[in-house]
Amino acid sequence: MEHITADLKVTSKLLVSYLRYVFKSVPETGALHVPATNDMGKYLIACLKVSEEPPRPMEGENIVHLCFSESRATWDLADKWLYYPDSFQKRINYYLKAVFDLDFLSYYRKGEALNMAKKEIVEAFITSRHLCPVENYEALHKQAYRYQRKVFEDYTRMLMYRVDYINRILDTTGLKEQI
Repeated sequence: MEHITADLKVTSKLLVSYLRYVFKSVPETGALHVPATNDMGKYLIACLKVSEEPPRPMEGENIVHLCFSESRATWDLADKWLYYPDSFQKRINYYLKAVFDLDFLSYYRKGEALNMAKKEIVEAFITSRHLCPVENYEALHKQAYRYQRKVFEDYTRMLMYRVDYINRILDTTGLKEQI
């Protein structure tokens, strides 16, 4: 089988976790399997560039290894050196953030319609999207448990602020009067 792979530097751990929710991990390599059948996969494929020489390895945190499905969109990319130029990585990160925000807002509004508490909705979103790994806490060491709990609380706090911001900027007075 031919290899179609590239690395992507993501701006935050939250978006890395979200990508791991959207795309399944390849067990042998840990890379994320990106099919050309969903919109995000199509965009990631469209942004790929071919290099004449091997691209330099990416440094830093939040590097995601991507493995692409063979399809009509990728057939000419097989066994070539692929990379994302810096300008495309910025665009991809904006796109990831926008998709994440739309997904979160949609989830939040559905939870609101079910009369769920704001914190319940946010925590359910984090758990449902596997943004913070939920392990068997009895099996974890205390330090690992505290770290995971802190990450979960940080994401909860951040998304709670986002909900407050969204509610402040959206003018729903006309909608409330019709109901």
